[in-house]
Amino acid sequence: MRRAVILVALIMAATSVGANAADYPARPIRMIVPYTPGGAVDIIVRATGEKLSAALGQPIIHDNKPGAGASIGADLAAKAPPDGYTLLAVTNGAMTINTALYKNLAYDPLRDFEPITQLANHTVVVVVNKDLPVKTMGELVALAKSKPGALSGGSSGNGSTMHLAHEFLNKSAGINIVHVPYRGSAFAMAAVGSGEIQMSFMDLNPALPIVKAGNARFIAVVGDKRSSVIPDVPTVAESGFSGFDFVTWSGFFAPAGTPKEIITRLNTELRRILEEPEMKKRIIDTGGEPMTSTPEELRERVRKEMPMWTGLVRDAGAKAD
Repeated sequence: MRRAVILVALIMAATSVGANAADYPARPIRMIVPYTPGGAVDIIVRATGEKLSAALGQPIIHDNKPGAGASIGADLAAKAPPDGYTLLAVTNGAMTINTALYKNLAYDPLRDFEPITQLANHTVVVVVNKDLPVKTMGELVALAKSKPGALSGGSSGNGSTMHLAHEFLNKSAGINIVHVPYRGSAFAMAAVGSGEIQMSFMDLNPALPIVKAGNARFIAVVGDKRSSVIPDVPTVAESGFSGFDFVTWSGFFAPAGTPKEIITRLNTELRRILEEPEMKKRIIDTGGEPMTSTPEELRERVRKEMPMWTGLVRDAGAKAD
């Protein structure tokens, strides 16, 4: 009798999950973005959310939860009910770098999330204050060597690709540009523009208006190719410094256990939206490269890149403050 009761309960639970997935979504969806407003990912996700809301017939509630290299927002998403009503839009830092950077990370990127789709690859630039007397990476390194510890450089926070690139430059070039973490790209870039700090590895999007206003200038692009938005700016490798061929990428995730039918629906809608010419242009204009995928392809990218980023964290000597 007890076995029969358990069997009936399991069948009812399975039927309930199927019904919920079929009716999805029946209420607003929370989209956690673990960054301050104004960065490239935040801007793209807001635009994507508007179109996703129209496609699903429910509001997408954009929820910025910055802090601790995006791990605060990622942990909130990991612990949310796996029902499709909490999603996470995040960069690779939270999914690959943080496992090496933080000793007691509260979530496991592979265990605690269901990948949905990639969003984009993002251009990272090296930008300096207008009054800093350098125009190339070589001149920046030479100045830093002549004044050990006198220069400071910001990032969007501990655990970001920008933080890692900063520490990697220090170690590989034998210099000491002091790292200053900010609570987001907009704050770090404002500090470069005002002269509070002298330089930064930075997302292209928040850097563009400061450079256009004449308060800063680009000296290099991180990655294996130049940006189509600023094609005259050389890569770090072209400037004579190797090892900076990594990229920042972003993607959408849901809590582990979210029904496959919901993941499939979200993947279908998001890929359709992100492949629209209007959205592709918006991503490119913010310094990104549109990059959708299947859930399996995104999971495999996380899995493959974890060892690479762990090695980069180790080689750079990067630590979370």
